[in-house]
Amino acid sequence: RWLGLLAGNAANEGEFSPDTIIFQDGGELSQGENDPAALPPLGTTASVFLPPASTLSITGLPQTQKQEWHASIQLLDHEIPIFGRFAEHLALWFDLFDPHKSFSSFVPHLAMCNEGLMKAILALGARHMSLKPTESGPALDRTVAVQYYYETLRYLQRAMKFESYNRSLELIATALIVSMYEMIDGAGNGWERHLKGVFWIQRSRNIGAESLGLEGAGWWAWLRQDVWAAFREKRKVYSFHKAIL
Repeated sequence: RWLGLLAGNAANEGEFSPDTIIFQDGGELSQGENDPAALPPLGTTASVFLPPASTLSITGLPQTQKQEWHASIQLLDHEIPIFGRFAEHLALWFDLFDPHKSFSSFVPHLAMCNEGLMKAILALGARHMSLKPTESGPALDRTVAVQYYYETLRYLQRAMKFESYNRSLELIATALIVSMYEMIDGAGNGWERHLKGVFWIQRSRNIGAESLGLEGAGWWAWLRQDVWAAFREKRKVYSFHKAIL
């Protein structure tokens, strides 16, 4: 159900494709650099910026099942500080209840081999930089984050055709980061839909408070968002978890 909602979101927002994104400090992304139509097909391998995450046995799936959506990613120069904002600061939001710091240490490696997860990270990082700029970093307009956000949805629209992707850790991480982006962006109904979506994914895969690794860390990160949204919207939380005493 949630996968269908995401596909619809991507299709509905398809008209948003500015030719050029302008940075407030005068730099720009060249035409086509962020055009979804110009993106390489799923599985295309670019040069590697970090060591390949495939050496970490990321999802436990045979490489033959992942090759359709698994590819090495190279960050452009202007994307490095945006990626750093996530890895060094924003990932700690997700890791509050995770002693292993999965989102700080593991998710960045996942993103180096998955375009959709990387776009989600760049969307969240760029949005936060537009809200909280630093003297040393580039000044970003919200438009940069919006472009990465729509590219994430378009990627999901393609990748969700593969069952191996729908059962991957990359999808869980991407969904949570998209949800966080919508929380700080004030997306309203869109955020509520994606909170429900993460809930459905977790239920279908029996992910809960006792789950290990990134799945467990993601559950706790999602619960915090759900509780905050429940207070704001004056509704019950989606979770029905009961602690074992």
